Amino acid sequence: MKKVAVLWDERYLPETGFPKDGSRPFYDDGINDSMEFMATEGRKMGVEIYVAHFSSYENKGLITAFYFEDGWKTEKDIKIDLVFDKFYFNDETKKLKYRIGEDIGIFNRPEFEELCKDKLSVYSLFHKRVPRTIKATEEDLDSGLGEIDSEKVVLKPRFGSGGELVKVVEKSAVEEELNEFDTEDLRKGKVLVQEFKDSSNGVPFLEVNGVHDLRVILVDGEISYSFVRMPKSGCISNVSRGGSMDFVSTEKLPEELVEIIEEIDYRLRENEKRVYSTDFLYDEEGRPWLIELNSKPGIKFGDERVTEAKKKFIRDILAILGS
Repeated sequence: MKKVAVLWDERYLPETGFPKDGSRPFYDDGINDSMEFMATEGRKMGVEIYVAHFSSYENKGLITAFYFEDGWKTEKDIKIDLVFDKFYFNDETKKLKYRIGEDIGIFNRPEFEELCKDKLSVYSLFHKRVPRTIKATEEDLDSGLGEIDSEKVVLKPRFGSGGELVKVVEKSAVEEELNEFDTEDLRKGKVLVQEFKDSSNGVPFLEVNGVHDLRVILVDGEISYSFVRMPKSGCISNVSRGGSMDFVSTEKLPEELVEIIEEIDYRLRENEKRVYSTDFLYDEEGRPWLIELNSKPGIKFGDERVTEAKKKFIRDILAILGS
């Protein structure tokens, strides 16, 4: 039986022990449910799942971890074969991720996570598919802002996620709007200005009206599931910002989009055992644009449709973890 550690951070479970007054490791029951399913299905597929805070990793093993078998239990001093990475990326954890990769292997590889997090690198790699993007430094604005054709632009952190600090503003007001960002981040090129693509015409082939983005999730080059997100108001459709979501049958994805996704994945093929999502929007002329990549698609269960999609996703992940 292959032993795989799924490592999380303190946003999802405590560093030690169960949450206060709890008998399940995670604060969120949707994640508890998905991890119980992952553990149960994993055992059928020859993968023993252990759950722990990333700080529990030490010398190719875990100091303490949870496992699920007729309820959640704890175990100490477990040697593991592989890590499935679900914890955040910063200067501290970056070093740990690379060390784990050298010790036993980690999925995704930290090099791949770094690429997905860096929106400027994604633009550089897929500049024909991503709206024109420049750094919001004084020098880059002087040379590049005039080459952005749209009257509106999108301001966003270079390494952000979840729609945090993303704003759609008039191009003429960029300098004023950038005053709300950290001066040091601006100087270091950590804030981006991106051409605005109007998605208000929706996605006709999905019967989606209005502003949207379409997320397609892949596991090792194969599409696992997809859904469309729509904002409550404005242009930011992240669910964390109040947006709604509706699942899309992968059979409804048009051949043109599938070919673009295959083209993108082909460029990423050197990153073996990869799981990620691609976010697209359709402009006024019906052209799809890649907005960003995400190396940590969620596995949390929700309503019936969400849960069924995530069950397939988890099985796809387990097939990779067990290989």
